[in-house]
Amino acid sequence: MSFFNDNKVAGMAVLILGVLYILGAIVALYYGATAEGGADAGAILAAVGSLISGFIVLKFGMDMRNGAFSDKTVLLGKFVYMVGITTIIGGIFTVLLSVGSAVFGIILGIIILLCGMKIQNASGGTIEKILWIILMIISILMLIGGIMTLAASVAAIITGVCGIILGIFLILLLLDDSVKKQMGM
Repeated sequence: MSFFNDNKVAGMAVLILGVLYILGAIVALYYGATAEGGADAGAILAAVGSLISGFIVLKFGMDMRNGAFSDKTVLLGKFVYMVGITTIIGGIFTVLLSVGSAVFGIILGIIILLCGMKIQNASGGTIEKILWIILMIISILMLIGGIMTLAASVAAIITGVCGIILGIFLILLLLDDSVKKQMGM
């Protein structure tokens, strides 16, 4: 299982996802700018948020691939933190499409961000145990989602494969003795 336990492999999967997010955002920008009846400001704003998030994911993937995170618990915390930041950005940039979705996205992102911070400073208490269980469930769902995505288009297949790699990587990361010890499991 060393293939799935390798930061470089998982980092490459994150990097590929970042590129796909950026490409998707560029396409969304184009369609928002050339919408029938005139430019769609909400779609353009949402695409800008996706573009920013794509670059954040891309940078995280490059850092991960280059070995910027040696401690596995810190890596897990930084990954969760990155998801929180991109969720907040998504919430902020969808405000013109749906205020309710924007507020939900921002609140969810802040919660995820706080979880990432807590994981990086894990002391093995009850909160860390709960976070570990939640992250395990999310990682398993990511793995299942990646498998289900394989039935679609080429971009979706690439996304699915990356999701499978990341799902397995996160599960193995969560099962690592040092991570379990720091999170009190």
